[in-house]
Amino acid sequence: MTDSRAASSVDALAESYLDAYVALNPIAATNFGVKGYDDKLPDLSPDGLAERSPLRRATLARLD
Repeated sequence: MTDSRAASSVDALAESYLDAYVALNPIAATNFGVKGYDDKLPDLSPDGLAERSPLRRATLARLD
């Protein structure tokens, strides 16, 4: 039996990041088992890829 713990603010941040990340990268969503993205492809243009960096920076800033 495993002990459960209450969700923390870091857990909430991770969930928020995952939701935003899979919206930007539907292939990752499919790999992670997140439903609802199987019929989509990511924007692999320079602009589409550039959208991921602000998400990472904002998430790390919130984590700090």
